[in-house]
Amino acid sequence: MSLALALALGIGPLAALALPGVALADAAAGKTLFEQKNCQGCHTLNGKGGQVGPDLTRAGAVPGHDRAWHLRHLKAPGEVTPGSFMPPVSDPEEAAHLADYLVTLTGAPPAPVPAPATAAPAGDAGGAAPPQAGAAAAPASDAAPAAPADTVPWPPSAADTAAVARGQLVYAHKGCQGCHSLRGTGGNLGPDLTFEGEVAGHDADWHRRHLRAPSRVTPGSPMPPFDLPPQPMSDLVAYLLSLKRLAADMALTPELQDRYVALGMRLEALKVRVEHAKHRGRNVDDLGVGMSEAWTHVGAVEEMLRNHAVTGAGAEIGKGEQGAERLDGALGEFERQLARRDHFILFAVGMLLIASLLITLKVRLLVREWWLEQETSGSTSGPLPKAPPNPLPPGSGS
Repeated sequence: MSLALALALGIGPLAALALPGVALADAAAGKTLFEQKNCQGCHTLNGKGGQVGPDLTRAGAVPGHDRAWHLRHLKAPGEVTPGSFMPPVSDPEEAAHLADYLVTLTGAPPAPVPAPATAAPAGDAGGAAPPQAGAAAAPASDAAPAAPADTVPWPPSAADTAAVARGQLVYAHKGCQGCHSLRGTGGNLGPDLTFEGEVAGHDADWHRRHLRAPSRVTPGSPMPPFDLPPQPMSDLVAYLLSLKRLAADMALTPELQDRYVALGMRLEALKVRVEHAKHRGRNVDDLGVGMSEAWTHVGAVEEMLRNHAVTGAGAEIGKGEQGAERLDGALGEFERQLARRDHFILFAVGMLLIASLLITLKVRLLVREWWLEQETSGSTSGPLPKAPPNPLPPGSGS
């Protein structure tokens, strides 16, 4: 029984909350959605998250922000809070679950986190790397704890490693990952920034202007402006310019290469089977669509290889393999139906041949018996025609 159901039945809010199990399932589902949608990319919760949106640590204790308010705000943020950059939640069920979760957030505000003396993000594509010795810390006004290693991928390719390291912290602290994706991690409201440092025209000056006034540089952009002090702004720009292809982005791993080749060979074999099915009378329109979709994923990998940027190739190969599996299943079912039909036809033809042989033998036996009767009774006038030969093999009777 959910809190919404309890209210609909006329049970008061306090009574509903007092009932065993009320709203717990919906709140748990809302918590899962909160994490899946990366809401902490923009909102802080218990001291962790971005600062684009308000702190949600006590979202359920704000006067006037009851479940109904949260539900309206989730469905139309710009109407409830004019100027909000938050995207609406279009699915009513998801909005209800999130609202159930938000009203449970009544914790105390977190204590301020002191600025670290040295900014030290991680060192490889998924973790943090210690900054160079003597690197200056980000200003205290914009400092934040280091992001988790799996939150912001780290390609250390810029000349000024210390500035890039500090810029990564600014990126995480401002919740940029809530709208932008890096190597498959983050939101999808804004463009993927995995190779932002290679985009033509996006130099340092462009990024500074874009960060300060996004909609002026990119008309229609929902990105909020970032009024950062000079040092954090320079650090964030340095980080964005460092996002370039690594050696691993330019070629498939041996495992992916084997899967890629095997997928192409499998699709070629499936193409022959589709043609065979067409000649056997099957409408292959659905198979043709599936084949085209599978080859599209192969083509996407080919394009990645030509551009020496294979990030996401594994996902494309996986989708192609799934399409090939569906095609294989559909063709296999049709081929089994054909086999059953062919077996039935062979069985029917065999039975007809056997029946024809038996009928022929029976007719010949009846004719022979008739001639024998005529010879015995002598009732025929004139010589009888020669009796037909015995249809039975020697020794089987007269």
